[in-house]
Amino acid sequence: MKRKLTMFLALFFIGIGLAVAQTQVRGTVVDEAGEPVIGATIQIKGTSQGTVSDIDGNFTLSAPAGGTLVISYVGYQTQEVPVSANVSVQLSADSELLDEVVVVGYGTTTRRAFTGAASSVSNDLIENKIDINPVKALAGTVPGLQMNVGSGQPGAPANIFIRGRNSVNSGTQPLYVIDGVPFETGIQGMRQSEGQQMSPLATISAQDIESVTVLKDASATSIYGARAANGVIVITTKKGKRGLNIDFTARVGTESMPSYTDNYKLVDADTYRQLSKEALLNGYNYASTVGRQSNFQRFNDAYGLGLPYNESGAEDFFSWYTEIDYDSPYNTDWLKEVTRTGLIQNYTLTLNGGGETATAARYYTSVDYFDTKAIVRGKDMKRYSFRFNFDQAPTEKVAYGFNSNVAHTITNMGAGGGYFSDPITQAIMQSPLSPVYNEDGTWNFNTINGYNPVAQRSELGDKSEAKQYRFIFSPYVTYKFIDELSL
Repeated sequence: MKRKLTMFLALFFIGIGLAVAQTQVRGTVVDEAGEPVIGATIQIKGTSQGTVSDIDGNFTLSAPAGGTLVISYVGYQTQEVPVSANVSVQLSADSELLDEVVVVGYGTTTRRAFTGAASSVSNDLIENKIDINPVKALAGTVPGLQMNVGSGQPGAPANIFIRGRNSVNSGTQPLYVIDGVPFETGIQGMRQSEGQQMSPLATISAQDIESVTVLKDASATSIYGARAANGVIVITTKKGKRGLNIDFTARVGTESMPSYTDNYKLVDADTYRQLSKEALLNGYNYASTVGRQSNFQRFNDAYGLGLPYNESGAEDFFSWYTEIDYDSPYNTDWLKEVTRTGLIQNYTLTLNGGGETATAARYYTSVDYFDTKAIVRGKDMKRYSFRFNFDQAPTEKVAYGFNSNVAHTITNMGAGGGYFSDPITQAIMQSPLSPVYNEDGTWNFNTINGYNPVAQRSELGDKSEAKQYRFIFSPYVTYKFIDELSL
């Protein structure tokens, strides 16, 4: 019986090994021109397990032998390939997108007829991402476009690289063109306060955007000259349509601290006491100088405290040195105190219409309110915007109109000044033995370094408020000489 059981267990574990046999897959994803596809999704069919291709189009994934990989990317046909050690995938453009309208410097064309390098993003993708800066919706949707945002401040600019990070001018932003008008988004075009920047693109409502086209190569950007050395992002706003259309959109969302912060949880009061005591008994000195006396020994001798060099003496020295009671009943989570669940609200009312004939006037108008409260307390932004676009083509040759936008933003950037005003840094530095409030309800500044990050982020704390007013008015008149030439 024992021999049979042993044989059964051996076969059982062999079966498990076969069932979970994995293959390390290394592969590359390219487009029809042989260029790497950055950010393509590679997923094991029938599961949620997967990865994305890197800047060179390469990927590595552990997949079950005999399985199937599903490779997909926006604007390309999805492909399925069997699992093998080495995989090379060439994605083909979706034929349904070849007749998509592409906005270029001199007008519009179809993707089928366009020979330059460009990518278009529809308003559906932009509207579905709730962010006060609509340009951030381009992340993960445009091949070759890299983006990073160095701040969690609402309205903060995004650093966009269209032609790679290693080019000579990669440190500058691409040129933005909104309804045919170049838009300044460099340092000169941003409201900057004590090192914090706010992008002027945050004054545009995502609900007003019809499409975004990213122009990449020289043939696509040549009309804009040297300013387009880092590519061009062309934003086209919505126009009026026939009849009368009224829409109201309400979007509410939340955001919270990322999951990786679980690895950076602050210690509780008991652990903090124990670690502090161990540090003092092990010769801790704040200067970290080799051979220097420890804080415990140096101050104990200098001030004649007469404390014994044992656990009891270390506890008493901690209370004397930090002016915080070692046996304090408090257990404050400072990181939790300076953060919150962020709330995003966006309400938009649009009204557009026009006559039924081709020569009738058409209009598009919208009223938008956006309110975002960041994860870190004291960082907020509100935007009020109004847009009115008008266009008419009274004859087959003449067309005219204008696009206008008025926006007012109010941004609370929190306290400026660098290191000691950063709430996250301050929260990590604080002792859990210190309370946020004194017993009489006032703010407690008897902390490990004399700062109270919660007080700094309160309604009565330090503020750096920025108000921005922006008005855009761009009229146009075109005359068609022939079908291929309009001015």
